[in-house]
Amino acid sequence: MNILFWNLKDNNNADYIINLIKIHQVDIAIFCEYYGLNQDIIKKALPNFTFSTGMDGCEKVIFLFKASITNEVRRESNRYAMYSFEYDSINYTIVGLHLPDQRSADSDARKVVIGDLMRELVELEKETNNYNTIIIGDFNAGPFDSELTQKNMFNAVPFKDVIKKREIIEFQHKKYRRFYNPMVHYISEDTKQYGSIYHTGGSSTVVWYAYDQVIVRNPLVDNINNILYCKSIGNTELISKSGIPKGTISDHLPLIVELG
Repeated sequence: MNILFWNLKDNNNADYIINLIKIHQVDIAIFCEYYGLNQDIIKKALPNFTFSTGMDGCEKVIFLFKASITNEVRRESNRYAMYSFEYDSINYTIVGLHLPDQRSADSDARKVVIGDLMRELVELEKETNNYNTIIIGDFNAGPFDSELTQKNMFNAVPFKDVIKKREIIEFQHKKYRRFYNPMVHYISEDTKQYGSIYHTGGSSTVVWYAYDQVIVRNPLVDNINNILYCKSIGNTELISKSGIPKGTISDHLPLIVELG
């Protein structure tokens, strides 16, 4: 199962999306900042895919499912949508999200959204007794930021051994189930997988940030075959000669997640 996430920066990247889906054999695609997207082009080119409108409660993300994948929206807010779906006779929960931007909000603003999301997700996991959970999107925070690591937030750890040894932890007399964050494993200078967005604002010397991420619950930690920030789509380079994402396409690179 292959999943695509892309922050489109309000550009009409329909042709690029079609090529990405074909090249990487994508089964589920999720987009944010998609307001400039001409969905009709995609519908015509990919008749075996269907956009999901959900309950019309999510303004920030939109899902595109392969028509053969049975899916149902379960929870929504303006910044995330939560779906149950079946793939190869296995039931999953997937959350697509776009958290408040670093330039206009602080970590506390993101934590408010995360708190609401996690309450609804835990409720759904208990309701369905299913922990095949995937969260993917623009977190606007890095793998080691408190939004990802704090126990009452995503509680995501970057190492398989940690979550396998202790999936649920207790803190202040409350129990919290962990997520696994595989992004650190795939960020590498050798493969030139630096991150998904480049910026030099502020006092930090970091220029590449891994804001677009995927995290999974314990049952799926060994199912991640590959994670890729796409720097090109066919013959089209997404990185300019100066080494940053081409803003005319998007300031974010597409994220491809391959699950076994």
